Amino acid sequence: MTRALLAVALLCAAGCTQIPEVEQAVGAGAIDQPYPKLAPQSEINAALAGGRLNEQSVESFEAEVEALKRRGQWLRNQEIQ
Repeated sequence: MTRALLAVALLCAAGCTQIPEVEQAVGAGAIDQPYPKLAPQSEINAALAGGRLNEQSVESFEAEVEALKRRGQWLRNQEIQ
């Protein structure tokens, strides 16, 4: 019973929410822009299937991670004056 009353109270409170107008939620420049081109899901999946990472980019990323870890360890070892 208490949960039902809580749910009703929350729904009533949500009904009192002031929803801003769309013109207020976006900038003036965004309103004048054309609607974006929509693509079928099959085209999106086909574009993603090829992937953007290769073995070289993975190795480069791992090297950058190691460099950042070394830099972090160096910073942790610095004496604060």
